[in-house]
Amino acid sequence: MLRFMRRIAVYAVLSGALLYGVHRLAMVAVARLLVTVAVTAFAVSPLSQLFVYVIWHWAERDYVAVIDYAMDATGLPERALMVLLLGVFAGYAVVFWVALRQAWDRARPGQALIRS
Repeated sequence: MLRFMRRIAVYAVLSGALLYGVHRLAMVAVARLLVTVAVTAFAVSPLSQLFVYVIWHWAERDYVAVIDYAMDATGLPERALMVLLLGVFAGYAVVFWVALRQAWDRARPGQALIRS
């Protein structure tokens, strides 16, 4: 009976270690995928940027975890990733501001959104 219990304990520890390793590898792969998709979407289209933004927040909802996973995936230092994340959000703001101005100009020709 004792050998059986030891065997179960060994299997439990090995299974736990295997699951932990698979989980960490999967999170690094997810972080790589998210970083790749985010960079590609930022260059392609504001609508896909919004899609990536929603998925990113739905998937993680935690900037610290996102930065940790991105550190594992890219090897970049934490501060560089924080600056990059702030740059992405500033880029979102610029893109949506430009889109708002263009929509305003199309909707009201001859009236500027901001008078210069």
